[in-house]
Formats: sequence, structure tokens, C-alpha cells
Amino acid sequence: MNAIQFTTIIGPDGVIHLPVGVTLPEGEIEVSVQPRQAPVANLEARLRERAVRHGLNPDNLSEVSRAILLDELTYEERGMRPPRPGPGAFKGVITYMAPDFDAPLEDMKEYME
Repeated sequence: MNAIQFTTIIGPDGVIHLPVGVTLPEGEIEVSVQPRQAPVANLEARLRERAVRHGLNPDNLSEVSRAILLDELTYEERGMRPPRPGPGAFKGVITYMAPDFDAPLEDMKEYME
């Protein structure tokens, strides 16, 4: 039997998600998994580039921002879109709202009459 080789992401549930167009034979098969990582120098350069693209200072990234950018690069490298955040993922992120937030805008007054 010929070997089938492909690159994909194993989900948090431990399931191997096959790329589009790849099919596995039915029955029992042997699977070999090798983690793949980009070279560190290349990864750092790409991380800095992505930070600048997002309007962030690459020399002053917080650990959370760095982790998010690295996660984006991982998905991009594998040709997949990152999962969308679930409901309530950003709860508590907005810590301040102006007292006049819901006040009618003067510029829109003529459209609201």
C-alpha cells in the first residue's frame, strides 16, 4: 500500500481533520504523526510582520497578543481559517463606556425626525 502524506491540524478533541480532497482507505490503517514547526528565525520575522500589520509595536507585545499572533500564524501556515470565538468570548473586555453613549447624535438629528 502506498503512503498518504498530508499536513493538517489535530483539533482539541483529538480528531484528525483531513484537508479537502484527501480520502483515507476504509478499514484499519497505520497513522504516523510528526509535529511541524517553522524555523524560529523565520517565525520571529513573520510574527513581527503580522504585529505591524495589526498596528502593534512588535518590540512591545504582551504575552496575550504574542500568543494570539502565533496562533494566527499557525492556522495560516496550515491553510486553515482560525475558529470563530464563541458567544461571550469577549465578556468583560469593554471596561469603560461614556455616559452619553446612547445619546442621540447631533449630526443624525435630521434623519431621526
